[in-house]
Amino acid sequence: MSDGRNQELSNFFVYNFVCRFGDAAVLADLAEEIVLPAFMDSTLRRGYDQTEYFLNGVSLEVVGDYHCVYGRFIKKTVLVSTQIYDEEKGLVESNVEMPTARSSIFVLVLDNHQLLLAPETPEAPMDVSFRSTIQKFLIIKYFEYIRFVAEQNRRTKVSLRRELPRPILRISPIANRDGIIDYISRFEKITEVQMLVNDTNNTTHHDDFYEKLYEKKKRTGSSIALAQYVNPDGLKKDEMIKEIELVTEDANTDILFKGTNFNGESVFGRNNDIRARLAANIPDTNLADASSSLVDAWKQAQVDKVIAPAENEGNRDALEKFKRIFRN
Repeated sequence: MSDGRNQELSNFFVYNFVCRFGDAAVLADLAEEIVLPAFMDSTLRRGYDQTEYFLNGVSLEVVGDYHCVYGRFIKKTVLVSTQIYDEEKGLVESNVEMPTARSSIFVLVLDNHQLLLAPETPEAPMDVSFRSTIQKFLIIKYFEYIRFVAEQNRRTKVSLRRELPRPILRISPIANRDGIIDYISRFEKITEVQMLVNDTNNTTHHDDFYEKLYEKKKRTGSSIALAQYVNPDGLKKDEMIKEIELVTEDANTDILFKGTNFNGESVFGRNNDIRARLAANIPDTNLADASSSLVDAWKQAQVDKVIAPAENEGNRDALEKFKRIFRN
């Protein structure tokens, strides 16, 4: 049954959802205590001025054999008009306010920490605002957890925060070959590509070189590890496409492009410019059906090799933990 939104969602995007508590814990370790409560608490809001971001209709369900949390991500705001243009009078003062809401549907697949985001409306809130919102909710639940543990164990909150640093959330888009080729073709010349290796939950980097670079980063205590390719006369596009495709399969690497377009203008790009755009046939706006359609389309995209196969959570205990949570 329609509630006034689009009857069909066509595009959606896939992201790697990495939540770490320093080197002390990852998403699965504190899923029940912090991560899932950040999604399930319907009272949480992130706002400024007349704008609020929040989650709605959130559910924990097994969808297509995957443990998922899904719902709507909503941006509630007020559009303000101070003037209009009249064909006879020109610009005319017109102070009008109109409440509005824009939304996306999200599905977080816990088994391999991939996030599916599908815009429901024009200018729907997407990955950047989703990350900022969930980051705030995680911090709120983190401090609630610290207070609870301190009271239960007669520990100081300061000592607990030393042992368990506050969560940091990173959401990185999954790219694919079509997106990479399309974006690279807009450059006349690529002069520099930087690849910054990020921390993961429990998965590994798909390429041995970047996995070894990541291990060296951890071993040395470095805050940054990157590979940099530079040629003022222009890098080889075909070879860079292969390299970029390899390192973006798992979305654990941040990429910066520099170069010039065919007008000779400087161009800078990042991961979002090469993200995979997938399609899902969603017949209505029922959240359960919508999430099922998104998961089915996401699975099929992996089968069809449109995107790389998602790597399951590397910790068997973590998968058993998800199963227990969903049974309760």
